[in-house]
Amino acid sequence: MKFNSSVLFLSLITSPFDVSAQQRASCLAATNFRASFTAESCTPASIKSTIETAIANAGASCSGATVSSELTTLLGVSDDGINSELNEKCNAALRAATLPFREITKRGDAFDREFFAGGSDWNDQYEFTSESGKVHHVLAKDAARIKMMANKASSMRIQFPSYLPSFDNCEAGAVMCCHVADRQANDAAGLCNDGEVCSDAEPEDNTDVCLANMADSPVTSRVQRGLAVYNLNRSGDEAEGNVNCHGFAWDSAIGHKTSTEYKGNMLFDVAFKQSLYDKGYVKNVPGSPMCGCIEKMPTVTRADCTKIVSVSETITLSAKNTEGTLLVEMTDADVQYGPCDEGGDLASHYKKVNALNNPGSIDAKLVGEGKCYQSIDSRMASYGYKRSVLKITDAYFSPSDVSPPRLTIKFNSAVANAASALGSYKVYDAANPSSELTITAAELKSSNTLLEFTLSDSPSVDRNRSYEISNLVTLRKQVAPMDYLEFGGWRIGRTCETCGNSHFSVSADTAVTSVIYRDTGTIHQGQRTDYNPYGDLNDATAATYSVNGVRFGNRAVQVRDWRIKQIDNTHISISHKNGNVSRIFRSDGTSHGRVNTFSGWNTDLGAPTCAYLTSNYLQIGDWRFGRYDATHMSVSHRLGFTSMIYRSDGTAHDGRGRRRDYNMWLEPDEEILLGSKEGCAPLSPSEPNVLQIGNNWKLGQMYDKNHFSVSAKQDAGLSNNAAKTAIIYRHDGKAFSGPRSDYNAWGEVPTYSNSPPRFGYKTLEIDQWHITQVDLKHLSISHTSGGVSRVYRADGSVFSQQPAYSGWASDQELESPTCAFRTEKFVQIGDWRIGEHDATHLSVSHASGQTSMIYRRDGKVFNGPRTDYGTWDFPIGAILEGSADGCVNITEAMFMPNNPPSVMVKFNRPVSEVLVAGLASSFKVYDNANPETEFEITSAAVNGESLELSLATVLSSMSTSTYQLSTIREVSVQDPLEVIPPGITIDIVQASWDYIEIGNWRIAHTCEQCSNSHFSISSDNIKTSQIFRDTGSTHKGPRSDFNGWDAGVSGPTFSTQGIIFGNKAVQVRDWRIRQIDNAHMSVSHKNGNVSRIYRSDGTLHGNVRSFSGWNNDIGAPSCAYLTENYLQIGDWRFGKIDGSHLSVSHKGGKTAVIYRRDGTLHGGPRTDYNGWNLPDGDVIMGSNNGCGNLFG
Repeated sequence: MKFNSSVLFLSLITSPFDVSAQQRASCLAATNFRASFTAESCTPASIKSTIETAIANAGASCSGATVSSELTTLLGVSDDGINSELNEKCNAALRAATLPFREITKRGDAFDREFFAGGSDWNDQYEFTSESGKVHHVLAKDAARIKMMANKASSMRIQFPSYLPSFDNCEAGAVMCCHVADRQANDAAGLCNDGEVCSDAEPEDNTDVCLANMADSPVTSRVQRGLAVYNLNRSGDEAEGNVNCHGFAWDSAIGHKTSTEYKGNMLFDVAFKQSLYDKGYVKNVPGSPMCGCIEKMPTVTRADCTKIVSVSETITLSAKNTEGTLLVEMTDADVQYGPCDEGGDLASHYKKVNALNNPGSIDAKLVGEGKCYQSIDSRMASYGYKRSVLKITDAYFSPSDVSPPRLTIKFNSAVANAASALGSYKVYDAANPSSELTITAAELKSSNTLLEFTLSDSPSVDRNRSYEISNLVTLRKQVAPMDYLEFGGWRIGRTCETCGNSHFSVSADTAVTSVIYRDTGTIHQGQRTDYNPYGDLNDATAATYSVNGVRFGNRAVQVRDWRIKQIDNTHISISHKNGNVSRIFRSDGTSHGRVNTFSGWNTDLGAPTCAYLTSNYLQIGDWRFGRYDATHMSVSHRLGFTSMIYRSDGTAHDGRGRRRDYNMWLEPDEEILLGSKEGCAPLSPSEPNVLQIGNNWKLGQMYDKNHFSVSAKQDAGLSNNAAKTAIIYRHDGKAFSGPRSDYNAWGEVPTYSNSPPRFGYKTLEIDQWHITQVDLKHLSISHTSGGVSRVYRADGSVFSQQPAYSGWASDQELESPTCAFRTEKFVQIGDWRIGEHDATHLSVSHASGQTSMIYRRDGKVFNGPRTDYGTWDFPIGAILEGSADGCVNITEAMFMPNNPPSVMVKFNRPVSEVLVAGLASSFKVYDNANPETEFEITSAAVNGESLELSLATVLSSMSTSTYQLSTIREVSVQDPLEVIPPGITIDIVQASWDYIEIGNWRIAHTCEQCSNSHFSISSDNIKTSQIFRDTGSTHKGPRSDFNGWDAGVSGPTFSTQGIIFGNKAVQVRDWRIRQIDNAHMSVSHKNGNVSRIYRSDGTLHGNVRSFSGWNNDIGAPSCAYLTENYLQIGDWRFGKIDGSHLSVSHKGGKTAVIYRRDGTLHGGPRTDYNGWNLPDGDVIMGSNNGCGNLFG
């Protein structure tokens, strides 16, 4: 498979060595040499061999040439530098031909990060058939791109994504994936069969999981530390189901180039192709990534292994006579994969390729069969724990008259259920071990502390005879858990085992109790130190423990004889087994008590569903009990209200239906320690109406559907309650500036809807609000009801309550994302960015460089126009949501009015000097009548938002031929991620100069690259008498810049528009000279600013926007025309009086201004130098029709 290659150019340079070699031309370049070779990798030796063959094949053309002479000439180095330069060229060719890993899924870094962590829809969804018969979530369709990319994984190098958290710092040189589920039936492996719903299917089991140390992967586990032990569950049985682990290894220290350079390919093959697409394996071992560096993965017994069997790279060398440089391209590759030789075992393969580089470094993660116990014990010992010993404390036969006979053994602790398995014991005569008593049945009793055997034979009644019992398998203890839930320095639990009543309390690790609930339904407030789950276990009122411990159910958790359960959509209660209810929390933020119909015991506990514990909170359905900060724990509902706040000093504070602060639903989801998250999603409504920009800002719909805010994150070390709101927009179009603390998406929960923030056509939608680029110049924030709260204009101005700029078109869908996306630093909507400029400021800025608004983290707002704090100099980087497609456009292509022939290509973005090198080869110019006739483009030059393409040949007249420009590859002009795709075609039109020439004077639009628009009056001796600027200002001479006769950068511009004559008006690009009424003529810009007003009494006036020539259409040409010596606009003439003077005069006899060839100007009123004394001339442009019916 071929692919678009990138080429490295090394230009011939002059240096002090071997002058003769530098002056000698390359004989191969003279022949436009091109040759290819295939090898395992590109090396100096293979290049030299190919050059040697090419010299030989060139015959007389390269007579006397050697490999050394050719390479010193082509590379511009001495003999000693050839190998080093060739090595660099080989490495550069490999880098240039590398496929970015982001291209694999093309769904953004956030998706890739979540996928490898075990999340994303590729991991979470499974195939099922709806009642209508439609099949949903077919993996082969959902992940069809993987099949398409498999060809590239075999034909080019793929980048290794070390920028993702799962793959940074892979120092050991190995990656492993461990999957716990199978979502696809009828494939290469797994236990999901045809016709089954694969929501609970397992992969083929090829390993045992020992433990997951969450400190190894804190980003994935979302906690800094923690340990999950999978070897045994609470009953002492095997903990995990089927798990399948698969990995690969490389050795960067020794330098196995194939495995090191192509480890990105192996990651694709193992994680995407084999595991996901071929087998349907998904989901991670909780506490670890699904795939990652071996250092970040769980400790397991073994893993399957894949390696690269072979790689061959096709390298193409070329040199052109016009350039005299050697080009090195990697134009193809062939990558073959296979199982590792060592029985397909990762540990063995790793030790082979790392024989000289600490081969035992993998032993901590791949421990070998049957060695989980040692690994777990070693890890637990590092925390100060030691495994306790299970003992048989007593053994006795039943009385002789009991039939059938029984044997009872007693343990020092409860044992696992597996202890009762037949065949696990041997009972025999101590004097004759071969004389066994047959065990026919076994039963655990007394909470698993007694094991009773039924025997088929009676033991001897001789008291001198003794019997022994031996266990043939390992016996394991049960674990008696504590009766409390712990999260973030707080415990909720049952206390006081010996009390006559049952108690359930809430306490902080300060050993202070905030509240005690009693089985009578009463509540006893703190501050107190008894009934504290953190208390000394020797204290009679301390926490209790039991065999059952904590049990999770359907939106409920049971702690011994207490339940916390969500009763309905709005209520959660804390109740005792006897039916009494001590506390009811309601979703409106109020608290209630002792209504027994709200008991959590009125229905069964149910299977664990949306009830789970993390390091910092307990979630029960729509409620969270959680550690908010170092001193507060709260009970809060996901839709925004906080019902109760407990403080570590033992006080409790009721929300009373008024509090939205201290809400735990602002915290990110965490790794589950106990319980199940299944059934939590989708909730209705399910999606928070908030979007984060950068590290410190959020846009959110707050409190209801009528308010939208821009809010800043609190400073480090402060709680969310310290966050500031910079501005609130209301549905009626009003805006309320901060600083303030309410409506803050960092300190309070946003509204929810069934759709997350979405990007559309130059639009961001957050439920009822749109941020939309409504036209080329304006961005608006508007509500679906029609209110427009903010309008930003490209010149940096800010407006509000302008309903005409609503982003909600009644007949228009949101459409697919087009130039609307989010990165880590900003949201881009068309030509606008809302971005985090630094740690303190968020700005709204336009691509032109103007900043319309700045928000500061202290809640203050600063309006533009201004040019600082913009984010358009930030690279796009990774796109997290949305799409950059359609951001860059070719606005026009034109033949420039100069010689030699060239095409000016204009974009809606500035062209980067960094990216210009490859642009000449990205276009083709051809005759529309014969597309095969392509005209050579010799060079490309940047000119602001334009690219000048120089052509090698003069083209036919535009009157007889039409020409087109097409992109033949992706074109990036400013940022590599904003591209114009190949195949875009535009007609090339002939450009004309943007000036009116009157003898030796020009009235011209000047300075294409300037940020402002300029319109000047100048003479052919490069003297400028007058400059009008689009700000409405005027600047008089004498000066030599902005001159309509100058070929420099501030000289005249050109465009396809040409000069347009209208009704007593002439338009030059974005300027108009127009007679406004019987007494006034103005020079005005398209933006409405008026730089000059001429009055018939000969006086001059300034910026009065009501006199703009753009207040109505230009109309059909009428009494607006050019002759050889004057430009007439209605009753006014710009006239060349003589070789040194140009005047502006009215038909009534007054001269308003005289421009002199020395660059000076002389204002009126006066009566000399009047252009109406000039003889009428032939009309060159425009029309003199209508001049007989003027204002005067």
